[in-house]
Amino acid sequence: MRIDARRISATIGGRTILSGIDLAVEPGKVMGLVGPNGAGKSTLLRVLAGLIPPQAGELLYDGRPAAVLSARERARRIAFLTQASRLDWPLTAARLVSLGRLPHRGLLGPLDPDRDEAAIREAMAATDTLQFADRPVSTLSGGERMRVMLARALAVEASTFLADEPVTALDPAHQLQTMQILRDIAGRGTGVVVVLHDLTLAARFCDSVALIAQGRLAALGVPQDVLTAAMLRSVYGISPYITENEGELVIIPWR
Repeated sequence: MRIDARRISATIGGRTILSGIDLAVEPGKVMGLVGPNGAGKSTLLRVLAGLIPPQAGELLYDGRPAAVLSARERARRIAFLTQASRLDWPLTAARLVSLGRLPHRGLLGPLDPDRDEAAIREAMAATDTLQFADRPVSTLSGGERMRVMLARALAVEASTFLADEPVTALDPAHQLQTMQILRDIAGRGTGVVVVLHDLTLAARFCDSVALIAQGRLAALGVPQDVLTAAMLRSVYGISPYITENEGELVIIPWR
C-alpha cells in the first residue's frame, strides 16, 4: 500500500508538532525517519498509521482518503510497532505474538492452524523468539520483549510496516538482525518506515531518509544526500565523522 502525506500538520494539546510535511511511503522501500528528540518523528509515524488525524493537509492510502478505511481494514494493512508498549496482562510470548492475527480473525475467532499459526511461527523464528514461546513476557528483558513485540507486528503480515525506534533496546547483533528483517519484508513488497537514532543504520539499510527538525521536513532523499556533515551540523549541532566501509556510509557523532 502506498501512503501519501501531503502538507500534513498536526497539533497536540494546542501545540503544533508537525507542519507542512510532504512525503510518500512506497511499497518495497524502507524509509528512515531521523532527527533530534522532540522533532516530531513519533507523531508523524502515528499520523501515517491513522492514529492521529492531521489538522491540515491530506493523508491518502492508495490514493484514497485515509478516513475511508475502517479501523479493521487499516489494522490489516498497517502494522505499527511502538517504542514503548505497556504489557499489563500475564501473556506468554507466543500468545502475545498471536494478537497480531486479530485483524484477520476477529477478537473471538479461532486461530487458523495453517495461515495464522504459520504466520506466528514464521514471525517468531525471524526475530529469534521461539525460545521464549512459553515464557510470560513479564519475565523477559527489555530487549527480548522488544523482539517479541516486533514478532507480533510481523505476524500481521501487513502491506505497510511502521516501527518506532525498534532497535533502541537491542544489542548490536539483534540491531543488525532487526534492520535486516525490515529490509527483507521490504524485498517482498512491504512499505517500511522506521524511526532511528543510529545514523549508520539509517544510511546502510534505508532506501531514503526523512530528516525531521522542529516538526518540519529538513531534508528528504537518499542517505548520501541527506546525512551530510553540513546537514547534521545544522539539525543536530554536531560535527560527525563520516567514512565508508564496504561501500556503505559510516556516520559517527564526533563532537
